Amino acid sequence: MGNFDGTNATDTIGVYLASTGFFYLKNTNTPGNASINPFRFGPAGGSLQLLVGNWNGTGGDSIGLYDSVNGKFLLRNTNSGGNADITASFGAKNAGLIGLRGNWAGGDTIDGIGVYNPATGTFYLKNNPSSGTADL
Repeated sequence: MGNFDGTNATDTIGVYLASTGFFYLKNTNTPGNASINPFRFGPAGGSLQLLVGNWNGTGGDSIGLYDSVNGKFLLRNTNSGGNADITASFGAKNAGLIGLRGNWAGGDTIDGIGVYNPATGTFYLKNNPSSGTADL
């Protein structure tokens, strides 16, 4: 779910098919086909985790993927296919980690990235979507 059109501050539904790497996003919460032309982003068939956030602080939300095996976030600033606009290495390479996004610090509209380790109950959070060490 996310504010995919960035115009009305309303979150709407979307579907990500990991087996094909295709995204199907809607700008309304009504039955029917995708409002945004379906597109492919990232490798298909992997164990990537879907993330939706405002990675650049403008407009609405866009898509992203977290690759826990390699400890990388692949983020797009638009809801379209193509290469990642932001590639961030963050957290350990660990298939057990769960990718997160959120506005951890507040004060702006940019979502940061994070990981959660369920084995230890520990969160590691960055205030922006970039490589480096945890802010929180």
